Amino acid sequence: MRPDRVIAFDYLRGFVVSLVVLRHSVLAYRQYGHFDRRHYLLSSAPIVDDAKWLGFDLIVLFDDAWFTPLLLLLSGLFVWPGLARTGSTAYCRTRLLRLGVPFAVAVLSVIPLAYYPSFRMTGATIGFAEFWTRTIFSGPWPSGPAWFLAVLLAFDIAAAVVWRPGARGNDNGAVLPPPLACFGWLAALSGWLTFRCWRCLAPCIG
Repeated sequence: MRPDRVIAFDYLRGFVVSLVVLRHSVLAYRQYGHFDRRHYLLSSAPIVDDAKWLGFDLIVLFDDAWFTPLLLLLSGLFVWPGLARTGSTAYCRTRLLRLGVPFAVAVLSVIPLAYYPSFRMTGATIGFAEFWTRTIFSGPWPSGPAWFLAVLLAFDIAAAVVWRPGARGNDNGAVLPPPLACFGWLAALSGWLTFRCWRCLAPCIG
């Protein structure tokens, strides 16, 4: 373990990840849960059980209020030190291996397996091989819970792009841009991504 590592962050991250697992394990049993047979991807969960409990709704609402922003914050705290230590190219290469590869594996294997039962509940009768082929080459191709890896990777790459020589240096000889400029760039990128996601989802919701 590195001498400058703060173990409290590891404990906090492990605790929040356990809440993520808890949230996804109870989605099928919420009172609010519903299954859309016309657009199965608009269902509250791939599978919705007839046995439901209001307490699970409260757990999901409590988690949704804060744990995703906290996970993003915990990851973001170490972006700048990582860039300063390795540089943008090496940093992006490392993040592609740690985030991009698991995301690709998930959306090619785990996610189709998870959504195939949901697809069959719409009345479809095709086999998994044909479903997988249609999903990958024709769509829709959901990312499922793996979306978080893609968002983290996008933010990491955005941070590496705006990381440039500036007026301030650190002990490693790397220099960082002004924090306010970085915040402006990332806020603008977040707004653009939110707008694009809404444009994609609006036709399905409407």
